[in-house]
Amino acid sequence: GRAPINYVGVDDAAIAAAAADYLVGKGHRRIAFLSGAHTLPAHMQLAKGLDRGLRKHGLSLPPELIGCSEYDREQAFAILDRWFRGKGLKPTAILASDDQLLSHLYDYADLRKMTIPDDVSVLARRNSGIDDHMRPRPTAIVIPTFQIGELAADLLIDTIDNPSCNPRRIMLPFELVEGATT
Repeated sequence: GRAPINYVGVDDAAIAAAAADYLVGKGHRRIAFLSGAHTLPAHMQLAKGLDRGLRKHGLSLPPELIGCSEYDREQAFAILDRWFRGKGLKPTAILASDDQLLSHLYDYADLRKMTIPDDVSVLARRNSGIDDHMRPRPTAIVIPTFQIGELAADLLIDTIDNPSCNPRRIMLPFELVEGATT
């Protein structure tokens, strides 16, 4: 079972399932997942949700289309090279698990003279409140980072004030914001 602790966050499995629905709706059949560390709970939930979402459409997430870069740019490039230079592996869309991996993807496309979304569509799970100037503007599932931090702080204060209060799990909504990358 779960340790009795406060938790504020988003349902990453639901986020990835929504990503699958959206990308399959756009006609994609081979969708890859570019992530950071495979030990992170977010990674596990996203991979599970993406696979579940794809299966609903009669597709799947093959293990070779899950890439963990450990947040290393060179490693991200090596994974992307494997996908785009391999035989028959080439994804038509990539789900990036966060802002840093999205930026590695943009760097890679630049380096390899690829165009997003013509050569590959990109959907990213992103933090809210990022006012960035990435072009093309990323299609993103936006998570309310600031609100997560605020609520977590409130819960912590409640727990200090009242140690006997029961821990709470609060799941915040996420939003799909269409950009120009899918």
